[in-house]
Amino acid sequence: MVSPHEHARVLGHITPAEDKQVQAAIDASLAARDDWSRTPWWERAAIFLRAADLVTGKYRDELLATTMLGQSKTFHQAEIDAACELADFFRYNAHCAAAIYDQQPTSDPGQWNIMDHRGWRDSSWRSPPSTSRPSPATSPPLPLSWAIPSSGSPPRSRP
Repeated sequence: MVSPHEHARVLGHITPAEDKQVQAAIDASLAARDDWSRTPWWERAAIFLRAADLVTGKYRDELLATTMLGQSKTFHQAEIDAACELADFFRYNAHCAAAIYDQQPTSDPGQWNIMDHRGWRDSSWRSPPSTSRPSPATSPPLPLSWAIPSSGSPPRSRP
């Protein structure tokens, strides 16, 4: 992987995942799914709120630097595109989850109706064959791979 604005600068090397690695990632995700689905929504939202704090705090400089180098962004563009938008994404989705869980059906006296939201059980993952080299724009920046585990995501979900 090279810097888009300076092709002589090698930023890293990417080894395409083999079928065995892809299957290990899928298996790890499926193994973590039951634990994750039983985790109360407010604890799951808290993980994303902590991740937002980490990408705007502890990992901000690394996130900006990888965005600047990997996508040829200026500091100002990286601040907006990486740190701010990513933190907003995490925070807004936690807010949306709270709004969804707040909407419950009405109950008659003596009854308590409650809506339980669950994720899809059977979904498939497919990756189209790649004929081009991966770009930094399609690869998550390294600081993001530090922020999510640091925020409290379940370790079983990591292959």
